[in-house]
Amino acid sequence: MLGQASAVMDPFPHTPITPQVAGAPPMPTLSVNHVIRGIQQGRLASSVPVDLDVLDAYVERALAEKLALSTASTETRQLFEHLEAPLTFVSPQRRAALADCDVFVLPFPLCVSYAHELAGRPLIVLSTGLIDLIANAIFASQLQSLLPQALETYYLLQARHDMPASDLVANALFLQLHAFRGCAPLPNCQALLSPQLLRQSQDAIDGALLFIVLHELGHHRLGHLDSDRIRPLRYRLIVGDALSIDQQQELEADQFALDSLIEPAQAIGTFWHQNAVNFFMQLELVSGQLSGTDHPAAIDRAFHADALRAQMGKDLDVHPRRAFFDTLAARYRATQRHAHEPDNALIHTSRAGCLDILKQSNRVLADFGIDLSPVWETPAPGWLDTRVS
Repeated sequence: MLGQASAVMDPFPHTPITPQVAGAPPMPTLSVNHVIRGIQQGRLASSVPVDLDVLDAYVERALAEKLALSTASTETRQLFEHLEAPLTFVSPQRRAALADCDVFVLPFPLCVSYAHELAGRPLIVLSTGLIDLIANAIFASQLQSLLPQALETYYLLQARHDMPASDLVANALFLQLHAFRGCAPLPNCQALLSPQLLRQSQDAIDGALLFIVLHELGHHRLGHLDSDRIRPLRYRLIVGDALSIDQQQELEADQFALDSLIEPAQAIGTFWHQNAVNFFMQLELVSGQLSGTDHPAAIDRAFHADALRAQMGKDLDVHPRRAFFDTLAARYRATQRHAHEPDNALIHTSRAGCLDILKQSNRVLADFGIDLSPVWETPAPGWLDTRVS
């Protein structure tokens, strides 16, 4: 999740990692030109392309609204409210390094996060679209756990023998690839979750957001923005082969994020890591496409995190889930073999088609006492605006 933008001489004052207090000096801002540069040059957090006309539309909107991002914006303040609890697990040294960065939240439903510099000062930008997408993926995972086991043997579309119906339903809930490419809002998966599951989801989402911020910090501290520097580390892969320099730098930034946590919390951080890449892992499983040359396979990133967690927790009876990831890898390869066939479920399906899949499945789920209709009938709020008490 690395992107770069050219630097200009416009020094910013020191920025704390907590929201501005009354009477403090003005917070730094990112000019509309730099916002546009980030939209155009920041590496997307997935290999699924966003149409250039969609990006052009957001550029026009940024120009029309004279959109200048501020570290004192409502969105950035809300982000740090979400980070407040997990930040207590970050080492003092890395908290100080994060305090030297300016963090901005781009209020667009684009799926992007990136690191770059302005006048030698490190910047980190996250989009609300990426935040909402991660939240929705976690909600959908919770929802998938509620689907009845009896549904496992029912196949909605006979063309997809690599994916049981419960997986197809859960994926249709939040993948909607046409909507994702067009940066359209996702369904409201949280409409079906209990208050308890929403609280559990909040903890998972907040940890995933912290992991992404620390990952972007890693690109700065590891010198990735202006060099091909890599460290000779061994990464555990399950679907990938050789790694490009960009892919290895992404894995190094993942490791930096985990190393930023105090030792007792690093095992928890591997869960945050997996939650941060879960959507992209599901995307790979459905599309049969890896993440190109910029990013390693999300399945590999999750597999490596799982192996690290087993290593850290060996005294706590934590074991690697090799069989689980072998199954995911087999599913990915099965999908890859017919990824471009016209009848491949979801890949060539419009947003309306995805909703039709949900409505088909809803008729089946009625026999199990489950009603999915609130998912598409209830407007989805932005996750940053949502706090679960």
